[in-house]
Amino acid sequence: MNSETRRGLQPAAKAAVLGFFLGLLAPVGVADSKLVPTTAAIDFGQVRPFAELERTIRFSNTSSEAVRVCGTGSDCVCLSGQVPELQVEPGASGIWHIRLETCDYIDEVRRSVWLTTEPGIRVSVPVRYRVVPEVFCEPDFASLGIFRGDGHTPVVANVGVHTIEDAGFEILAAEPDDPRLECTVTSSRVAAGEPGRVQVLLQQAVESGAFRPTVWVTTTSVEVPRIRLPIFATATADTVSEDQLIDFGQVSFGTVERQGFSIIHGTTSRIGRVSLRGNDDLSLLEVRRSPGETSIRFSAAGRVLGRIEGRMQVQILEGDVEVKAVIPIRGAVVEPRGDQTARGK
Repeated sequence: MNSETRRGLQPAAKAAVLGFFLGLLAPVGVADSKLVPTTAAIDFGQVRPFAELERTIRFSNTSSEAVRVCGTGSDCVCLSGQVPELQVEPGASGIWHIRLETCDYIDEVRRSVWLTTEPGIRVSVPVRYRVVPEVFCEPDFASLGIFRGDGHTPVVANVGVHTIEDAGFEILAAEPDDPRLECTVTSSRVAAGEPGRVQVLLQQAVESGAFRPTVWVTTTSVEVPRIRLPIFATATADTVSEDQLIDFGQVSFGTVERQGFSIIHGTTSRIGRVSLRGNDDLSLLEVRRSPGETSIRFSAAGRVLGRIEGRMQVQILEGDVEVKAVIPIRGAVVEPRGDQTARGK
């Protein structure tokens, strides 16, 4: 995370702590609520710091008895709900107004809001949003994967520079702190829905091991004139990864996505330990080693809406040399298609 985008972290942390304790004081909910929201989850998407947004959803009484709504609550002071105290007759529905006021904490946030009905039953709906600065990179790193460090084969990564503002700006330069890297601004114009592009190229020899330089992207944006772009890469003598990073795309909530990844190596190289780190929703399924190639399969479970990020750690043994490689993993858990369709109605 950029130092320019972490301003005000302490007030945000205080708000999160306060929201946690407010959640502890709220009534304990149970699973057999008679009120059913028509929206499985609320996704505000990408929002700015100090933004104020609202959503309105409906809830229905699916039981044969009337249900009285007593109030609303949330597990964060940034979220609030408004619903009149009312009695919902069987088959009837009500309207629930939900308000979000973001702070300046730059990250993805997952919270929940709830209705409270007599006698103290809680009806919860998960809420997610991602607070982004006016300017950000996506992905927020550049991965060159596992590559041969002899300099004979160029390695390239492309990164988008985004903004959520309609007013555009220009990328002035992309400057690496390692002279072996070459950076080119391939698209300098940046506006909402129109990302700029930066290309990172390595075509010089690098000794075996982790390669972790940094690229600084300079822009004309007043708010974020300089963006730090870290590089993730591992140089080897005779081993390459099939992909520079693992992006499994979208996983429907409540399902499991299986993904494969291959590493190509020479006859004098072999793959040792393989592990997944950084996220409990990622599970290693199989490591199949064969001459010249190692195939790795893992799964991503859609248990929580939002982004899934983690890393694959691979031990590469090339003769007497041990190289530890890290491959970033990214993806997202989304609502099932049926829930998204219903929400849009």
